[in-house]
Amino acid sequence: MQKKCQADDTAIRRMILDAAYKIGMEQGIEKITARRIGAEIGYSTGVIYYHFQNKQEILDILRKDRDRSVYESLQACFQPQASLRENCGRVLDYIYRFAAGGRDFYIQLCARRDGDSEQRDIWMDLIQKELDLAAERGELAPEKIPAAADCLWSFFAGYDLLLLRRCPESASAAEKHSREMLDLLLDGLLKSR
Repeated sequence: MQKKCQADDTAIRRMILDAAYKIGMEQGIEKITARRIGAEIGYSTGVIYYHFQNKQEILDILRKDRDRSVYESLQACFQPQASLRENCGRVLDYIYRFAAGGRDFYIQLCARRDGDSEQRDIWMDLIQKELDLAAERGELAPEKIPAAADCLWSFFAGYDLLLLRRCPESASAAEKHSREMLDLLLDGLLKSR
């Protein structure tokens, strides 16, 4: 009997999170309330508060889910056989697609707290692995890896912010401009070996 209750609790928690995500995507993060979630899934607000302390707990879990999904997607961008330039181009494409969908919700969901370095650590881990591979392939001098990691992280974080802050009409211009900047950055990094 206890296993069935635990399975039901897990299913209800997932329903609540899915409903909160849907509301956030369709209406914005400020519209995520226990009342709206309850209406979406057909449960009372008491059920929502039985499973979660408050809205912030729900948002924190959604953020962790998003972080895990982003990490997995970014990992897929880095192909061991591809060049540093090709892999960075795939990352740029991913960021563009990510930023272009559900932008307002993601801006708020992705908001970093002061002192929260979790996102930077995820990026730096992936960039470090790619730069290590680039050095093994002879594309980059090993002593340049720390500076190159900081340069690429700064570039990708800046590109993400650039796309998220611009209106959709100028997103393609931002993408073109960012590709040109990435080429310049990589030309400098790769020529400096």
